[in-house]
Amino acid sequence: MKRLSLLIALIACSLLLPLLVQARAPAEQQFIRLQTATFDPLVDSNVSRNLTSTAQTDRSENPYYILQFDGTAESISIEQIERLGAKILGYIPDNALLIQVQPDDLAKIQSVPTVRWIGPYRADYKVSPSLNSSNTRLADTNTAIAATIVAFPGESIADIQTDLQEAGVIIEQTTNTDLGPAFRVRASPDVLNGIAHNPAIRWIEPYFEPQLANAEGRKIMNVESVWQNEGYFGEGQIVAVSDSGLSVEGNLNADFEGRLKKAFPPSEMNLTSAECRNKTTWTDLNGHGTHVAGSVLGNGRNSGSDPASKQYTNSFAGTAPESQLVFMALNTDGSGGIQCVDENADFIAKGYQEGARISSNSWGGPTGGTAQQPGAIHSPQISLITTSGITKITSCCLPQVMPALARIQSERLEQRKIY
Repeated sequence: MKRLSLLIALIACSLLLPLLVQARAPAEQQFIRLQTATFDPLVDSNVSRNLTSTAQTDRSENPYYILQFDGTAESISIEQIERLGAKILGYIPDNALLIQVQPDDLAKIQSVPTVRWIGPYRADYKVSPSLNSSNTRLADTNTAIAATIVAFPGESIADIQTDLQEAGVIIEQTTNTDLGPAFRVRASPDVLNGIAHNPAIRWIEPYFEPQLANAEGRKIMNVESVWQNEGYFGEGQIVAVSDSGLSVEGNLNADFEGRLKKAFPPSEMNLTSAECRNKTTWTDLNGHGTHVAGSVLGNGRNSGSDPASKQYTNSFAGTAPESQLVFMALNTDGSGGIQCVDENADFIAKGYQEGARISSNSWGGPTGGTAQQPGAIHSPQISLITTSGITKITSCCLPQVMPALARIQSERLEQRKIY
């Protein structure tokens, strides 16, 4: 009988052993991926695991944290932490959220079984690496440069303005966007790095005035083979182009005749700028916008095409010569700059509202996008096409792009009655 009992015990242990080994195995490594850093918070010794620690964080009243789930962030887990007092501000890969939470609720949220880690949203997470790069023109930390500062939603614009001015920052433009209060400023990199310790601040990056850029398209993209083999000429599509201007208002170039759905002058694009308000026509003073629109959908009437018989090959017709056009004029003086991109990104939203689901923007800043906001320029409702790839636009326009895409998403959900 004793032998039988011993045998049963040995069998039971052999069955439980794999489970015990699995339970003791280290958890799969997961990373927090910011533009400023990539780390596993449970492995990286430079990341504080103690929520009460003030090392390398901000002021003691900082209510902003990064929360990482153990595995995919399921909706039930997100709803649970919201019920416990967390306000969701955005997603951060891998499986993490930027949240706002009061100190009294931290322990409750940390006790949720699916929560892997919570850590303060630190000052060094908020500053674009290009601000401090020794390889850029920003290397002189004492020289004032143009920058964009974005605060968290709900933070007081007046309080932040006071803090910025006391730090010696020159504020050139202020607006309250869906992303949060945004400020276009001038200050030295040293001062801007100090401002990052203000808990109300979400992100700081250099501002570069968008510059126009040319591109060849038709032959490089094998457009003519699509015309000939597939019969696609853009019919039924509406394309938005945001650029310097379009032809001459009242004397539209024949390559666009009959297909301009609507054009917006600079005075309808940026109401906070006097120079934009004063430019009340969409006439192109530079030529770049007309060139870009022609590359996109000019039908080649001026260069020998025959649109009636769909003969475009022997002309300078654009890629989609039968598409309709919505145009946003953003230049005021004929220079190579784009002055009238407003803080609410109407160069995207206006095109979308007129039916465009493709937005062409042949301009941008000299640096890449903001990886800390991975969804900033991705939307299933509209395709944004920008200079040298889709990330370029965020270097100059992150605070503007996100609210526009948020509005587009909201409109889409409302139309489909998805709640």
